[in-house]
Amino acid sequence: MLSRRFTTAYNLAQTVSRDAFRVTSVKSNSAVSTVQLVLPSGARYEERDELGIGHFIRRAAELSNGQRTAFANARALGETGCSFLVTGTREHIIYSIDSFQNQDSIKNAYELLLAMTFQPLYNGWDLAAALTPMQLDLAILTHRKDIRVIELLHQAAYKDTLGQSVYAPAENFSKFGQQMALDFIQRTFNNFNLVCVNTERDLEEQLADMTSEFTDSGDKGTPPKKAVYRGGTLMNSVVGDHAYAAVAVEGASIGSKEALPLGVLQKILYREPAMKYTSPGGRLPSAIAKAVNDNFMCGNLNFNYSDSGLFGFSVVANAEDAGVVLEAAAAEMKSLCSKGASSEEVARAKASLKMDTIIKQENARSFATMVTDHAENNLPAPTLQGALEAIDKVTVEQVNETAKSLLKRKPTLAAVGNTITVPFVDDLF
Repeated sequence: MLSRRFTTAYNLAQTVSRDAFRVTSVKSNSAVSTVQLVLPSGARYEERDELGIGHFIRRAAELSNGQRTAFANARALGETGCSFLVTGTREHIIYSIDSFQNQDSIKNAYELLLAMTFQPLYNGWDLAAALTPMQLDLAILTHRKDIRVIELLHQAAYKDTLGQSVYAPAENFSKFGQQMALDFIQRTFNNFNLVCVNTERDLEEQLADMTSEFTDSGDKGTPPKKAVYRGGTLMNSVVGDHAYAAVAVEGASIGSKEALPLGVLQKILYREPAMKYTSPGGRLPSAIAKAVNDNFMCGNLNFNYSDSGLFGFSVVANAEDAGVVLEAAAAEMKSLCSKGASSEEVARAKASLKMDTIIKQENARSFATMVTDHAENNLPAPTLQGALEAIDKVTVEQVNETAKSLLKRKPTLAAVGNTITVPFVDDLF
């Protein structure tokens, strides 16, 4: 039985809608309040001649704007006791600010957030301050093969739209400037599908009024090009002792009827260790361990977007074992999809998925993103109790029916590292 502390982690307040944007307030038990401003301006919205401009905008967020210089922004954040963060996905740019949980602090912090979001200047003398951290991001990415393989997987699966990277290519750095950034903001930073999520109740009306002063109610923007799943194989061979690989088929979009059954299925394939220094659960680790005697790592993949998704697994292995590991993992996934899962496996997976949901909703940023996804796809605002009840309603038949449908979908494979033994996707499925 779940404790009261967990089941009432967030209590949803009513949502205020103004000129196509929404402000939702939820009450959390945290001493720190989080305000997120989420704009549909992710990498999928970038044109081919401006790839990476979203990365530039994220890194330039704290530079001078119409109200303050970069130095004044830093001082104002310090005076109000706030922390500021800008992150990006393939669909969103997310501006977040944390402050003390009182209404004056939140309103002061939100005013800073709005100015940095909607009134950037991108003065020429400020641009180097954005390009330097971008260069650092790419330098880190060079050594993070686990991230690179996921970027490559999306590129192989979609080519454009959702296949466009959240990182800017180095050769485009010289293109980025004031005009390109302002054009992108003009095209995508509008109040069509703009969502503000705040973890302090009774402020939605005031935050909506403040937002209205910074947004243009007349422009609804251009809807994104629909993502088309294509599939295939992409490999990036580099010198090293290990291979990183990811295999996926088209999964579920946010709010689709397959989303929850695939969520259960991913827990049947792989479950994270329940305790430190213990082994993971699920079918994948057991199947791979029987095939190789050396060390390896594996995990599940389940990405959900507004109009598509990816479902599959990832592995890391010694270069000479990578082919055997991938073959064992693919064979186990095909066996699960064709033969189905038992009622015991489904029950265990549902319990694991519910615990993940509880833990995720304890994090203000994660919960705010979840609220945003539901709002943008015209779904009811999520509650913890509703999410747990929806998982409970998933049946063994739904899971197995969804699993069998995966066998009919074209697979995608991406690999980074020493790929000498990595097979092509056609050799696995």
